[in-house]
Order: sequence, then structure tokens, then C-alpha cells
Amino acid sequence: MAQLNHAPASAHGSRLLPFDHPHRRHWGPVTVRIVWDLVAAGIRPRPQVVREVREHALLCLGTHADTIEAEDTASVALIDWLGRRDGRYAAPSWSEVADILPDPRWRQAILDDCEPLHEAVFGLAYADGLPIDEVVRRVGVEAAWVRATQEALREVGRIVVAEDGVYTEGWSPAQVDELLGRIANTAGNSCPGPEGLLTELGRSHAAHCPRCSRAQRLIASGHLSPGAMFPPDDGPMLVGTEIDLLCLQVHPDSLQHARLVLRQLDEHVRVVGGDLLLVNVGAVPDLEERLAALTERAMPRSEHLRGVRRTVRGQWGRRAILGPGVLDLTEAIRHAGWGEIEGVSPLPLPLPPPPSPLRWYCSLLLAMLIFVMAGSYSWTHRAPPAVFAVSADRTAATLTFDTDDDAYVDVIAIDGHLASSLFHSGAPADKGEIATGDGRFAVDSEADVIVVVTSSAPIPPLGGVGELVDDAAALGDAVRRDVPGAGVVILARPQPIRIAGITLHPEGLPWR
Repeated sequence: MAQLNHAPASAHGSRLLPFDHPHRRHWGPVTVRIVWDLVAAGIRPRPQVVREVREHALLCLGTHADTIEAEDTASVALIDWLGRRDGRYAAPSWSEVADILPDPRWRQAILDDCEPLHEAVFGLAYADGLPIDEVVRRVGVEAAWVRATQEALREVGRIVVAEDGVYTEGWSPAQVDELLGRIANTAGNSCPGPEGLLTELGRSHAAHCPRCSRAQRLIASGHLSPGAMFPPDDGPMLVGTEIDLLCLQVHPDSLQHARLVLRQLDEHVRVVGGDLLLVNVGAVPDLEERLAALTERAMPRSEHLRGVRRTVRGQWGRRAILGPGVLDLTEAIRHAGWGEIEGVSPLPLPLPPPPSPLRWYCSLLLAMLIFVMAGSYSWTHRAPPAVFAVSADRTAATLTFDTDDDAYVDVIAIDGHLASSLFHSGAPADKGEIATGDGRFAVDSEADVIVVVTSSAPIPPLGGVGELVDDAAALGDAVRRDVPGAGVVILARPQPIRIAGITLHPEGLPWR
């Protein structure tokens, strides 16, 4: 059975393929299966979608696969592509009976034993995959008759496959149904070409061939063009079969820098599984320089990155990365050590801090001092500096601040324009109630805005701060007028940012 993650890398290259190459022979059946499955799933079979899924299926198909395996691979490749389109890259799931390759003679043997009701249920329930309630509605008989017919088909199927050495003792009805579904959709290799489907001979053939029957119905409904079943006249079946990929991961301690890494790689990166970055290296020739520019600034540090770069079987599709090779990378990176990026030169350590520039600016500071002294009159109307300075930061749920132990503190929460007190100290020692144990203080709140006020004296009730919340400067000036010498910090609630599966908190992001 063909495996989506084990197709041989040398299946074919970019050279011209011989006329009898398997991918050329399988082109039509694979296309029909993909379009049929898309329509059955309620997805419009746009040409670009069909083309990308077909590329994915052919990349995952070995050169020795027969048509039945090719059609199976097409169905699994579609499900896999839909997951990859949404960022989920994992080994695909195959049917429990996928290793059994049905013989087209099995289908005919079952039909030879069928009465009209059996044949109708076989076609609707197993070939078309309709639910049993819909089969009952279409055949127009009681449900008990349909279920009895289905049980009879299971028994006939067991007998037919046993004659070829496939024994189903101990199988559940669901397993037998899966095998019957595969048998019902098995066609031979003597189908007419796309042109012949629309002839009288083609219509006669389609009455006994599930593949051609599907193709005719898809053409009649406008979902499939006969021309789409023709392989290219010349040139390769695939645009490319190999891609240079880098699978990169940022350490959890540096996730605040993940957004910078994404920006540095532009549109040539896809997020996989919420924490892995897959980079199309061929589209980023200066990849190492871009990564070095980040690690030199410790955003993130080089020891907080790990990755694997390899040339693998696949393509960079418009909606997903195609082919089996990407799974090799996502597995390999789990075994890589932090600070190691296979296939990439060692990234530089952070640059040392620059020397102090004070000695170069002495004359400038002197000039500024003269300017300040000359304009000191204009400063006489400003509020006096805070007696007890305060520094604070917050997450979406917690405010943490630091100030002098002798300071009185008032913490005010503002939601909309409604203000309420989170903490008020009647004495400096009251702050012990909210101490964190490391010299700081913390209050839990998810308010839109939090105002922290410090003073050397008891702080009176502060009215009207809610009305000024939209103008931080005016709010701060109003507090300082009511509380001379007050320290004031105003903090809005940070909003978390989600990039693919990674949640980043803006208070720690080095925005630029």
C-alpha cells in the first residue's frame, strides 16, 4: 500500500516522463477521485484546489503503485491536504483494510449474485458511500428490507474474498463495510480515455465501471471538465519534486520574540502545530543573515532556537506545503538540541552593550543646561516632581508596582468611564497586605485602565478620574493638582495577540 510519508525520493525528477510513466497513467483516475471526494465533502472543486491536491497525491505516490493504490492515495492525500491547509501536519490515517488491494473480479462476482435491490444498495451504500437512511429514501422500501439486504451483501462479500484467501473471521460489520466500499469502487485498467467517456461505447462501459460512472456524473453536473483528466502532453507531471525547507522552533522562554521571527521571514514561513515554523529557504536567500540580525539583539538568543534544514521531497503550495518530506523535518526537530540548527551556520551571540556616550556629549549637555536655566520660568507652573516615584507594569489580569515603603498608595480601576478603588492605604504599612515578598506589590484586576498614585501624605478621594480616562495626560495633571507631589502611573490592559497557534502577550513584545 502506498504511504503518504514513505514515497521514494527518486520517483521522478523534473525531466520529461515517458508516456507509460505511472503518474501519467494515474492522472485521470486520481483527478476523478479528488473531484468526487471534494464534491462529497461539500467543497467546490476549484481548479487550483484540484491541482494542488493532485500534486500532493502524486508526490506521495511511489512509481510502482497501481491504479487502485493511486486512487486510495488520492483520497487520503485530500484529507491530509485539508489538515495541512489549517496548519496540522501529521502522518495520515489509512483505512484498517487499506492493505487489501481488491481485485476488480470481486466486484463483478458480488454483482453476479445480486438481485435489483441488492445491486441498488451496493451502489448507493458502498459505491457512493451514502448513509443508510438516505439509501432507504432513494430505493423506496422499508428500512428493515434495506438492512437485511446490507447484511446479505456482507455475507456474499465474505464468501467472495475468502475464495482468494482473504479471511474475515472475527471482523466487525464496520470492517466488512470498509472492504465492501473498496470493492464497490474498484475499477479495472481498461477504461476509455476522457474523449471516449462521452461516446455511446463510453456510456455503456460506465454502467459497469464505478470510476467512469463517477466521471460521467461529475461532467454532467459541471464539476469536472473532460480536459482536466488529460495529463500534460509534454513536460513533467509535477512542477518540482524537491524543496529546501527549514523547520524552526522558538523556545517557550522566548515566545515573546516569535512575532519578530515571523516578520523577519515575511510570507515565506508557515506555522505548523502552533509552535513550529517551516521556512521556504529557496525564497529567502539571505536566511542566515536575517536570523543573525535577531540573535545579535537577543530577540531571541541563539540558544533559544533549534531547527533542521534539509532538501526534502515536496513543494511549496499556495495553501499548504505538499509532499511527504515535511513530516521528516517535524519529526527530526524533536530530537534537535536548543541552540542547534542543522544545515545553518552557527548564529552569533548577542552583541555587547555599546560604550557609554556621556563623554561625547558633555558639551551638548552643558548647552542644554544653559538652555534649561534660561527657560526656567516656563517650568514654574508645572507640577512638582513626585516625592515617592512609582514604577509599574501589568498583564491582562495583574498589576505589579514598586515604590518606597513610606509611601501612601491609591490604586484605582477604570472600566469604561466608571472608576472604583482597588486598594487604598490609610497608612504606609497597609501595603503589606498586597506585598509580593520581593519588595514589590501586586493587585489582581482585568480593568480597562489602572491608575497608581503615590504620595507622602494620605491620599484624599479622587473624583472625576473616570471622565478623564481617554486623555492620560489630563488625568495625570488632575491627580497631581489634587495630590501635590504625587507619583502617577496609568496603565491600559494589554491585549493578547495570537499568531497561528501561538499566543503572545504584547507587554513583552519588542514592537518596532
